[in-house]
Amino acid sequence: MSTVGAINQALQGIQSAGDMVERSATNISRLPVDGDENLPQDVVTLSLAKTALRADAAVVKTAEGMDQSTIDIVI
Repeated sequence: MSTVGAINQALQGIQSAGDMVERSATNISRLPVDGDENLPQDVVTLSLAKTALRADAAVVKTAEGMDQSTIDIVI
């Protein structure tokens, strides 16, 4: 996979994780005061989204480093 392809995949992952956060946050904000059985799942989803965002950000950072290394080799 090319560097640009890796970055595009990572950006799609970041968007997907952002969507997960938005859905879970919306669900949590609509909870009645007495609780809801979906709260634990929404909290887990937020944690998964956080992990996915960190992983995708690492992919972007690594791809940028690879591009810089390629430029350094060529120059």
